[in-house]
Parts: sequence; C-alpha cells; structure tokens
Amino acid sequence: MSSSPIALGERREGVLSRAADYVSLTKPRIGALVLVTVVAGAFVSSWGQPNPVLILHAVLGTFLVAAGCSALNQFLERQSDALMPRTAERPLPAGRLSHGEVLLFGLGCATVGVFYLFLTTNTTLTSSNFQKMFFNHILSSFLSIVSSFHFSYTSY
Repeated sequence: MSSSPIALGERREGVLSRAADYVSLTKPRIGALVLVTVVAGAFVSSWGQPNPVLILHAVLGTFLVAAGCSALNQFLERQSDALMPRTAERPLPAGRLSHGEVLLFGLGCATVGVFYLFLTTNTTLTSSNFQKMFFNHILSSFLSIVSSFHFSYTSY
C-alpha cells in the first residue's frame, strides 16, 4: 500500500491546520501576558533570587490553566462569536472544531494545569489558579451570556 505525495501533503496540511486551530483556542497573546505577570509576581514575592525550578513549574501550570480557560471561554461564547464579524472565523463558530472537542480540550488543559500546580508548587499558587479559572473565566462568561440574554429581550 503506497500513498501518493499529494495525499501525504494534504494530510500534513490538514494536521497543521487543525493544530493551528487548537493553538488559536488558547489565545496565546493573552496567555503570554498572564505568564509575564506570573514571573513578575515570583520576583516581587521572593526575598532575593526566586527559585527558577519553581518559576518554571508555575509558568507551565499557569499556561495550561490559562489555555484551558480561554478554550472554555470560546466554548461558552460560541453563539455570540458566530454573530460578530471579528470572531466569526474562530475555529468553533467557523465549524472547524466541534463543541465537544473544544469542551474536552478546555476542561482537559485546565484540569491538568491545576493538578500540575498542585503537585509541583505550593497550595497558594494552586488555589489562586483554580479561583482564576472559575471566577474570571467561567463565571464571567456565564454572567455575560445571562446579561446579554436579559438585555436583548428587555423592552424599553
């Protein structure tokens, strides 16, 4: 059984395109800003030189939590994203990824990130990331959906 070079090229292009869609779910520019604050916080909170291994673990775990929360945010706002021209071409509203894939990816990244932080850092960092995950992303997305629903059906 042999494959033609054209078929292999198309398959590779499809895999790369799909990987790019998953990367865009994580909103890497926002994630980078979050990671800068983690590193800055490590330097501010330490009395002297912070532990580089601890910073590495904190950055990796926080990256996973932020990536998962960004994907969950896009999952929760998929209907309003489909209506706005600026966000209509995101992977979920455009139909390049399914709802289940995005939900599983988001929950998986966030959960693995929290457990990674729990195993490799201290409980303060772990609990602050869990609170970030729940309050800042999930709860705020839910409240924005509820408020937009309320205002769209209120007559003045």
